[in-house]
Amino acid sequence: MSIGPETVRHIAKLARIKVDDEEVSKFSEQFSRILEFFNELDKIDVSDVEPMYHVIPLENVLRDDE
Repeated sequence: MSIGPETVRHIAKLARIKVDDEEVSKFSEQFSRILEFFNELDKIDVSDVEPMYHVIPLENVLRDDE
């Protein structure tokens, strides 16, 4: 997936960041590579992985309300 200059300018406008033409082409290439990486991650089979809410198993250590 390729991110075009219009999209980069739109993202910059939303973030209220001023970018020149050189930065637009650089960010366009970088955003495209990031999306390619996410597409690679989508190919990983995670059907046997149980969802986690936190990396460390936390338990409530407080006493029960009575």
